[in-house]
Amino acid sequence: MKKFFSFFAAVLLSVSVTSGVMAQDDESVGARLSEFVTIGGQMRPRYEILNDFDMNQNIPDNNNMVYMRTRLNFDFDITKNVSARIELQDNRRWGDFRDGPAGVTGPNAPRLVVGSNSSNLSDVGDITLREGYIYITDIWNHWDVKAGRQAIIKGDERVFGDLDWHSFGGITHDAEIVTFRPTENQSWDFIAIAVAEGDNLPTAGGNATNNADQDAYLYSIYGDIKVPFLTRFQPYVVYQDYDSGIAGILIPQTVRAENIAFGSNNDDYHAVTYGLLLSGEFADRWDWNFEGNYQTGDFGVMSLSAHMIHGKLGFETRLKHWDKIAVSYDIYSGDENGTDADMNTYQPIFPSFHEHIGRMAWFGMKNLNRWRVALNGDLVKDWRWRFDWHHFLRDQGADHFWENDNSRWFGGGANFSSTLANEFDIELSYPMNDNVKYVLSASFFNASDGMEQAASASGRQPENAFNYISQVTVDF
Repeated sequence: MKKFFSFFAAVLLSVSVTSGVMAQDDESVGARLSEFVTIGGQMRPRYEILNDFDMNQNIPDNNNMVYMRTRLNFDFDITKNVSARIELQDNRRWGDFRDGPAGVTGPNAPRLVVGSNSSNLSDVGDITLREGYIYITDIWNHWDVKAGRQAIIKGDERVFGDLDWHSFGGITHDAEIVTFRPTENQSWDFIAIAVAEGDNLPTAGGNATNNADQDAYLYSIYGDIKVPFLTRFQPYVVYQDYDSGIAGILIPQTVRAENIAFGSNNDDYHAVTYGLLLSGEFADRWDWNFEGNYQTGDFGVMSLSAHMIHGKLGFETRLKHWDKIAVSYDIYSGDENGTDADMNTYQPIFPSFHEHIGRMAWFGMKNLNRWRVALNGDLVKDWRWRFDWHHFLRDQGADHFWENDNSRWFGGGANFSSTLANEFDIELSYPMNDNVKYVLSASFFNASDGMEQAASASGRQPENAFNYISQVTVDF
């Protein structure tokens, strides 16, 4: 599979270059250094308070942290139709190392404080290449190619998102995207992602291990078609081919007892996701959104059959300080029987998790249903406000509570209530100018019966959780 991916990329790039027709990337918002180079970037300091996030009164876990995310990008106009981008990203948590103790997971897991930058202890490892790609457009007037490390964002980010709101930055991929535009009304993206490559890694003794496949590849076709009476019509297919030796965060439900019982722990994971995103407007003030997909495949002797369904209805109020209200419902299927060889738990691919900001953002999009009521509007002098209420339920009582890194947070139980929690998010934002934006947000997570019962069964004393963020984003 690795050879096929390399061959696929090489062929497409060679066709692109030898065609003699070049491409132009999106214009950078930065400053022109020359006729060919533009420099830009972003600085985002964030002060964050996390209180009681482990749902356990027995262990104090109140944290005050200041994060700093800095991006620096260079955009190159190589020819009329060829451009390139290099973007570096640096993540810091002021006053300590970013590295944490082994076994600590979650997007905002507490980091181990072992020193400060003022103590001459380097944390240069936080600097990464976020993007580095070449972009070629208008090949034979119908084809574009983008190859290299890049952020991939599709639809409403339930399948492909970059997780940009995260304190340590977003998700990017080593990938190639070939876009075919047969008409003005449709485009098709052919996506190939090298998620992980780790064949024949050296052992502690320095010797390579034969047949130790640790590769993961993803292939997708994602369409965008203009259809009358719809604002979006986006069908897609995603195929995942993951070797069993890759990181557990990529393999579905690695801690499930059934995986061991059915002998699937050392088998490869293959899955196909068929999906469709639709949206539209009606009666002047109303809009709607629908997305659904179905997953099928296998993990050794275990078979996958899962689904995701999203529906939303929005209404423009056209009031002075209240613009819109929207109600939505999401279903991420759970396992119907925890003792058979059928996996019904939905397996997220690369989503941007949920739209909320608090404790529930740690949860994976699996065995989880949600009602959401969202309101937003203007306040005073360019201030904007947003309020969300989320009501979370388990989809299947036989399944567990899952983290977004595929680990199990709490064990499931048919005797537990299906009502998990309510979360209330409020956000205030103010654009100081075109390039500077301030955001203040607060989140309150209220555990309901199901969460309290699961926490108590795990030997914890459940409690509510709070999250506060004060953030400034500066684009340059």
